[in-house]
Amino acid sequence: SELSVAGLVAPPTGARNWKRHVWEGDLRFDFQKGTKPLNPPLFSDSKAIGRVSYGQFDDSASGGAERNGDFGFIEALYNCTSKIYSAVRASFVDLDGGQTASLNSVTTNHYERYSLGIGYRWSDNVHLKLGYDHNENGGAGTQEASDDLISMFLAIRL
Repeated sequence: SELSVAGLVAPPTGARNWKRHVWEGDLRFDFQKGTKPLNPPLFSDSKAIGRVSYGQFDDSASGGAERNGDFGFIEALYNCTSKIYSAVRASFVDLDGGQTASLNSVTTNHYERYSLGIGYRWSDNVHLKLGYDHNENGGAGTQEASDDLISMFLAIRL
């Protein structure tokens, strides 16, 4: 029950003896495979990479509502040059039935995120990235929130 699925880390309200069962499958494919080790896992000197993931979870509990659903993503990264890269990602969390949860500060039944970014590598350990995230939510008992995001990141690995 310690595994977070889309930010769901707490038991359902009033639950006792909470258990979480999760399975997930991931695939990755490198185009024109590079020579550097995959550290961190998404960094690559390959010309491009594609990844896809799908999983399901089931929370069972005594005294509280049971929660279950599925989640996944598909993403691609393209190295335009050795320094400049672009990436896209689509991800979702879908709770079964009329269940809701607070996903990214929005109480919803279904949450989707579409991301687009461009990055610059000063080195293997220093990256600058500009991104845009378009978020959609909905389902039973929820209202669409306006929570799109423009971001700029500076990542330094020590």
